[in-house]
Amino acid sequence: MNRKFLTFFILLSLAVAAFVGNIWFEDVTAEKLVQSLITITLLYGLISIGIGGFFARRLSDSKTRYSFRKAMSMIFLVVLAIVLLRIWVPNPQALLVAYGVVAAGIAVALQDLVKNIAGSLTIFVSGLFRVGNRIEMNGVVGDVIDIGLFNTTLLEVRGWINADQATGRIVTVPNGSALNKPVHNYTKHHQYLWDELNVVVTPESNWSEAMRLMGEIGQEHTSEFIEAADQSLTRLERFYYVEGHVLDPNVYVNLSADGYSLTLRYVVDAWQRRSTNSDIWGHVIRVFDERDDIFIAPTTLASIQYPLPK
Repeated sequence: MNRKFLTFFILLSLAVAAFVGNIWFEDVTAEKLVQSLITITLLYGLISIGIGGFFARRLSDSKTRYSFRKAMSMIFLVVLAIVLLRIWVPNPQALLVAYGVVAAGIAVALQDLVKNIAGSLTIFVSGLFRVGNRIEMNGVVGDVIDIGLFNTTLLEVRGWINADQATGRIVTVPNGSALNKPVHNYTKHHQYLWDELNVVVTPESNWSEAMRLMGEIGQEHTSEFIEAADQSLTRLERFYYVEGHVLDPNVYVNLSADGYSLTLRYVVDAWQRRSTNSDIWGHVIRVFDERDDIFIAPTTLASIQYPLPK
């Protein structure tokens, strides 16, 4: 807040200096400059410090407070542009022409810029995603750490890491891509995903017993997510039409060139996908190693992507 007050003081000082200068050197351009500086100062004080500060202090959620401040910044810029055009082009008819010329010029010369601004408005108005959401946008997967007027900044996930963990790279994605490309949101209203783990056992293995064991292991490692996911899906029905889904772990069998392909399908928290997958893999391997009638095919062992817990 101190920085905002400092900015307001600087703007006020410039407005006063311009006003005093205009007294000594009366000029139409100088007068409009004074009006412009006064307008900027008043709007900044009213919107950014007054309204923005008043409501921001009463918002306890940091993400909501951040989104509100971003919205107030956009409102400030839009209102300021309209008022400044009115000051510098006082004739109403000329003003309409000026608006048209400016809009046409911007649309032609700055197509990408306009597209990004429109994308930004779409993101804020529709709530496409918020800061803190994990999304895939324009082919980039990451956690949203900033939503600007032109770009969205992501802390990249995956990249060269073959799992749902951050690479440490900061990626900037143009907001305009939200207008004509799919945006995958992993955590909007509902942060639980369905994941699968595939194990191939050899033809001589007791595949039915392997299925039963995998089901028990899946239940053990995902029971904490099932109730929360059920409540989350119930809340999701307030926003979307959501049909009933099976949340308990299920194991499916299919034929494979190396034996029987067993697929465990389970629900998991989006933020714990990798650790849960690793825990289940480790448990499955330990249990199957203790059996003399279940053998994991080499194909499965070669395809494991997650490290086993120590």
